[in-house]
Amino acid sequence: VVVSDRFTPLLLPSPGRRCEVNEPVLVVGASGNVGGAVVRSLLTAGFPVRAAGTDGPALERRHPGVQAVRLDFNDPATFAPALDGAGGLFLLRPPAISRVGPTLNALLDVAQQRGVDHVVFSSVSGADTNRVVPHHRVETHLHASRLSWTILRPGFFAQNLADAYRTDIAGDARIFLPAGHGRAAFLVVRDVGEVSAAVFADPVAHRGAGLTLTGGHTLDFAV
Repeated sequence: VVVSDRFTPLLLPSPGRRCEVNEPVLVVGASGNVGGAVVRSLLTAGFPVRAAGTDGPALERRHPGVQAVRLDFNDPATFAPALDGAGGLFLLRPPAISRVGPTLNALLDVAQQRGVDHVVFSSVSGADTNRVVPHHRVETHLHASRLSWTILRPGFFAQNLADAYRTDIAGDARIFLPAGHGRAAFLVVRDVGEVSAAVFADPVAHRGAGLTLTGGHTLDFAV
């Protein structure tokens, strides 16, 4: 389910369909779950893709045939070479990065200088009004920039149950989460990949949109 702050139909581009972003899309976090899903969806949709990260050989093993480039948020000198010739940028915040000013926002500044056509930022649900989360500062920076952008705000990933909460489930048969009796409309990382591909296929239609991504129905956390 995609909830937009303005109505924008999202259609996943089929292989061979003309894409608006014709230069490579630089995917930040390509070695992770979300970034990896974005790489796969973009390739399926026919986009040229550039996988960014700090471990080139690992990226090449994970995504055979995809160009791997070094991008280290702790080394701003890697920003311009990674973006050189890129037509699109998929950006997410690595969990280890809390200071977004000299990292994610600085990368966006370089993207603007380099003339990147469109940016898709994978934020978090509620970041548009929650000033505490770092994603809010990235969203604010995008709004103030001259970049063409779309913000995705995914909710709770089902993959978290097998990743972030795996130890709790396996060792204690419980999830330690401040959810109370709340419910979540779980989604999967593939959803972010497919929506990203749809946005890059027609960035003009999705320019300036904030899209909240959820699953189709809600579940609680009780076993």
